[in-house]
Amino acid sequence: MSYPDPIEAPDSFGDFLKSQGLHLAQTVFGHYQNRPIESNGRFHELSTLEWCERMDALLVSPLNLHMLSTQAYPLQAKLTRLAGLQPIQQDVVVSLNTLCTNTVVTFEGQLESQKQSDAVEAKRREEEAKARAEEEKRKRAEEELRQDLAQAAAARERLEEARKLADTEMAIMQAERDLRAQKQAFIDAKRSAGINVDDVDDDERSDSAPEEQPVRFIYILVLLSILITLILYIREPQRRRQCVRRKKLENGCPK
Repeated sequence: MSYPDPIEAPDSFGDFLKSQGLHLAQTVFGHYQNRPIESNGRFHELSTLEWCERMDALLVSPLNLHMLSTQAYPLQAKLTRLAGLQPIQQDVVVSLNTLCTNTVVTFEGQLESQKQSDAVEAKRREEEAKARAEEEKRKRAEEELRQDLAQAAAARERLEEARKLADTEMAIMQAERDLRAQKQAFIDAKRSAGINVDDVDDDERSDSAPEEQPVRFIYILVLLSILITLILYIREPQRRRQCVRRKKLENGCPK
């Protein structure tokens, strides 16, 4: 006498268990039929573990059936008594026990594989997040360096422009001095020749000479101001790094 296959004909197999009076086997097979189903290639961990624990409570390996006592394993002991009634019933119980045990092992293996896969994925995401943070940090450092260099370049440009203006001013002042010297030489030559010289020329010479010092002093101040600004721009990145290190030390972080 044969019995229906529990996988290919589950309804017929359940009816066969009922017809044989294997009510406990019906309970086991009913729990098997309510086994977890994958969703998007994954099993829900909590519900799958609960199903496996419940099935473990209903099952025992056929090799260990003879060692069970009704006190320690009443449910499995009932299966043993039922399996001893007729050969066909014993075959059904052993077959069902093997099917459900293998299913539990399969689910537990899939959960473990799923857990390992989740750990690998979590590690990958952590590394990606760390890499993104490092990349953002590098970009910020590059941007700060670019801004510092741009500010230093602007300061140097202003300093160079001020130097050119000062050079131009000095050249103009030198030209004016040369012109005044030539004019004075011309006046002296006229006087030596006995030609009258207007007092206006002497007044212009005396009035223009003191103007050189204030103009020169103003340009020196401009040059000093721009030089100080350039030094501050150059030292600003170093000052910021020192501030960052100081904050890390205050927070107990390593350098």
